[in-house]
Amino acid sequence: MQAPAAQTNKPAGSRLASWLGLALVVLVFCMAYLPLIDQLGYYKDDWHMIFAGDSYGSQKIVEEFSIDRPFMGVLNAWTYDLLGDAPLAWNLLAFGARLAGVLGLYALLRLLWPRQPLAVTSMTLLFAVYPGFLQQPNAATFQNHFIGYSAGVISLLLTVLALRAPRLWQKILWTGLALLTMLLCVFIYEYMIGLEGIRVFLIWYWTQREAPLPWKKQIWRVLKLWLPYIAAAGVFVFWRLFIFKSTRYATSTGVLAEKYLSNPLGALVQLGVDTLRDLFEVIVLGWFVPLYQLTVNATPGPWLASLALGLAAAAALIGYAVWLKRRGWLAQEEQTRAWAWPAVIIGFLGVVVTMLPVLAADRSVYYNNQFDRYTLQATVGVALLIGGGAALTLRPRARTILWSALLVLALMTHYNNIQYWKQFWTIQQQFWWQVSWRAPQIEADTVLMAYLPSGYRLAEDYEIFSPANLIYYPGVANTTLVAEVLNPETADMVAAGDVSDRSIRTFNFTRNFSQALIISWSGTGSCVHVQDAQRLEISSADDLVVARAAPYSQAERIEAGEDSPSLPQQIFGTEPVHGWCYHYQKASLARQNGDWAELSALTDSVLQQNLAPQYLVEWLPFLESLVHDGKIDQAEEIVQNSNADERQRQLICTPYLDDNGAGIGAVSPEMAAFVRSNICQTPAE
Repeated sequence: MQAPAAQTNKPAGSRLASWLGLALVVLVFCMAYLPLIDQLGYYKDDWHMIFAGDSYGSQKIVEEFSIDRPFMGVLNAWTYDLLGDAPLAWNLLAFGARLAGVLGLYALLRLLWPRQPLAVTSMTLLFAVYPGFLQQPNAATFQNHFIGYSAGVISLLLTVLALRAPRLWQKILWTGLALLTMLLCVFIYEYMIGLEGIRVFLIWYWTQREAPLPWKKQIWRVLKLWLPYIAAAGVFVFWRLFIFKSTRYATSTGVLAEKYLSNPLGALVQLGVDTLRDLFEVIVLGWFVPLYQLTVNATPGPWLASLALGLAAAAALIGYAVWLKRRGWLAQEEQTRAWAWPAVIIGFLGVVVTMLPVLAADRSVYYNNQFDRYTLQATVGVALLIGGGAALTLRPRARTILWSALLVLALMTHYNNIQYWKQFWTIQQQFWWQVSWRAPQIEADTVLMAYLPSGYRLAEDYEIFSPANLIYYPGVANTTLVAEVLNPETADMVAAGDVSDRSIRTFNFTRNFSQALIISWSGTGSCVHVQDAQRLEISSADDLVVARAAPYSQAERIEAGEDSPSLPQQIFGTEPVHGWCYHYQKASLARQNGDWAELSALTDSVLQQNLAPQYLVEWLPFLESLVHDGKIDQAEEIVQNSNADERQRQLICTPYLDDNGAGIGAVSPEMAAFVRSNICQTPAE
């Protein structure tokens, strides 16, 4: 990585160019991550931490992470004590934590290449808004990653400050701070140890540029300067491998060791293949695949808004380039492009060394199911590689166009990504509000199985039992309600009435699937449906797995005689308008409780307000009320005016035409006769 003479003399006016470049970086960063930030919430792993802190106290958060990343648990506990249950506070913390790393990289690149203001600004922008990492809105889970990564980037900056410091005490100070921030980084998130590879490349580049030596002497100089960091990293590695024992399978070093020792050659070949594949995914596909996935079915409004945002960011960068050119600073920047080769080399090797710990730990990059999170630590290398590569291969105007085009793609990706997470949060909030209307209280030890709309399905049971316990058993330090995600495998467990023990992040409980309560929501214009084995009412929008499990759903585990629970508004927001779904949930509850007076009043309310569902199945509680009250003509009129297709009628009628009466055990003979004659179009018995 031989370099020319140092670029320590900054051109006249470079301070102004530097501040304007920094302002541009902050502006574009805000454009990427601030829109809709107040409409984001909790997702996936956020839930078990919020539940632990709210119901048990922050010490439980420490306990949760003691099984795999104990220092992350301490950090999460501190932040929970500071922020509490406010989703916006967590998102602002994540925003600030990541911005700190962006500012650190900008300062680092300005130290390395002070005469390249446009290149430095552009590379920092590519780092800041890299679109292959999509977990920024998942703030409560990833704020610790951002704190760790930013600490790692700032540690690299401090190392360069130590190298250029003229006095010994300054070198000691900067080196000490660099070591502390490096240890903070790796103890929070062990995958970040690959940043040490970037550090040694930077040490080589800086020292060889400032005072060239023959390569053998240079090796010894670099090793001596790197020694404190290697020693500190060695302390961490020794602790991680030989002192700390992870009890989580996914992070167990023993499991990994067994994999490599059982088939060393095969494991190494697989590691090589995975490395090549993931390098291509991180460097190239990250700019295109997520955008395609997020926009392939996007409506015109958000797509055009994201394009406008991207074009605005690109225009700002182009405007900065024009401003630099008019003042002659781009001409000075073009006098030498010798910086570009080191940028490319450090960038490429940086991607390799930061990805290797991930790949060696049997992880890989996929642009779905949160596995894009493994791109984060490689973003410094990606930015340097693309920035230096563009400087080597393209003329100034063409490289500015390339950087601007990548900004457009990145801003479009992030805007549409935020739209997805916003909708995910809205769906979760609406789901739990409807559940609270339908179920005033749920019996302890019920196995809740929630099935959300396609694209927003839940992956882990704690995404269900955490909000459920916060709602129904607030402040109780116990997993009173348990849960499982609904899928073909777990549907079979429900049908068999299996019993299983569950241990997840120090939450330990037993699930008796004969006590399952199935709650589904197709999301296609329907309401949330609490399935009831005694009243099978399957919608044509419901998935087959819902129909498979519904005959075993124990709706009687909903306890009557109480008001709807008071949902914590800081988490679930204000109560939605009492439209059709509110009336449907309350009518379903009144019907289950045999409260015919309440059901009659709700029926009158929806008829007076001209409320109506998209699916005939949601009329059934109201039809049963009309039949019970002898208002058959009104009930028949509703059926005649509904837009139910043959598929919907067939699903409704299946249990009513069963000779054994399975699925309608709680239905009155009068209602059964009405359904058969008016919906199923068979003679009443």
